[in-house]
Amino acid sequence: MEEWIIKSGVEMAGKRTTIQASICYLLDWAIAWSTPLISLPLA
Repeated sequence: MEEWIIKSGVEMAGKRTTIQASICYLLDWAIAWSTPLISLPLA
């Protein structure tokens, strides 16, 4: 029973890390694309 709890905890941590990584990737991508669009009118 304890092994199953540990295993599922590790899997959840892995999924959570993957979700965080993809959110960070999307944020970086959005910033990279929006920065030139924001700076164009200012230039």
